[in-house]
Amino acid sequence: MIVWRLDRLARSIFHLSYLIDIFNKHGCAFISVNDSIDTSNSSPTSAFQMHILGAVAQLERSLIRERVVAGLKAAKAKGKMLGRPGLQQTTKDRMRHMLAEGFKERVIASECGVSVASVYKAKKTSLPLVV
Repeated sequence: MIVWRLDRLARSIFHLSYLIDIFNKHGCAFISVNDSIDTSNSSPTSAFQMHILGAVAQLERSLIRERVVAGLKAAKAKGKMLGRPGLQQTTKDRMRHMLAEGFKERVIASECGVSVASVYKAKKTSLPLVV
């Protein structure tokens, strides 16, 4: 098994050890190109290096996750809207009018510049239009 970097193979040390055990049971060597790890020679140094780099990669992922969560909390506290913006009310109204007039969902999606799924969602969630 050849990978570019060790952190592309496994997300935790436990997972990495599990995969390496499976590789060993099947007689498959593991090579990480960027980390200069090669288990084909069964040296204790490469196994040690692999576990150390795996631990560092797991720590790095955990720190990145903490920063992302903290940033999202800070943005929410400042009142920022997270996620994709919803459809504009004019688009929703146009879709409701077209639905009431009997247009097919694909036609409405094409005319309003939205996905067919958005039309079905609007159809499911919107109140009936009184003309």
